Amino acid sequence: MIRNRKKPHNGTVAGVNGSAQSEKGLSSSDRADLPGSPALKKLRRSHDLSEETMALSARLLAEKVGYLTIDKLSPHLRVDALPTRSFEPGEIVPCKDALCVIKNGWVQIRHAQHKYPVKQIEAGGVFGELPLLGQTMLVTEAVAGTPGAIIATISVEAADELITSDPASVIEMVGQRLAAVEREYIRAQMQLYDSMSAVLLRLADAGNEIEGIKQEELGEEVGINHVTLYNILNELESLGLIRIQDNGITILDKAGLRRLSEE
Repeated sequence: MIRNRKKPHNGTVAGVNGSAQSEKGLSSSDRADLPGSPALKKLRRSHDLSEETMALSARLLAEKVGYLTIDKLSPHLRVDALPTRSFEPGEIVPCKDALCVIKNGWVQIRHAQHKYPVKQIEAGGVFGELPLLGQTMLVTEAVAGTPGAIIATISVEAADELITSDPASVIEMVGQRLAAVEREYIRAQMQLYDSMSAVLLRLADAGNEIEGIKQEELGEEVGINHVTLYNILNELESLGLIRIQDNGITILDKAGLRRLSEE
């Protein structure tokens, strides 16, 4: 249920209150045996990610993390002059406030919390958390591959020198990326609206009313969080396609939703 139109609500879309019990709400008997408590198992299950959600997340993250190669940075950058460090297989490569250049071996980018793989970057690839050059790791981390990896790092100071010595190359690189990010954002948003329209049509079946589904369940159907779900549903309502109510969702324009889901 979306009770307050000014901010998203964590309840239900269709008036069914309640969610997985929080750790604070566990009984004393559950606290005594926390790892095996039914309430905690239920809580963990509610935070599990489906294979479909992980695949979608990995694909989107792969487009935004570690997409550069050293030849795209600047012809004036001397990689041999950069500080270098060797990493053992499976060792996390720290890259806060730095860009990392793979000189030898390969690196796996994976989700920092859930640990599922996002992409593999080979020698010559660049990754790291350096907003000065438009690079970020988002919610990922880097781990040295099976044979290990030799990594050179570009610090904030080195990035400043690069920008000063070759501003044209940096502007071209960042400008192209900004244009690509805008295209990716528009494409991703359209895909979410397509998916949500298809899910709403399926849930309504032959009718126009959708009841008895929790907000978190509807979000899981599309692979989005409750904030994004809230924004999409309200946009669909503003277009006159649906009406959001305390006890559910009413589809006002099935043909319009169908056209949106097929675009």
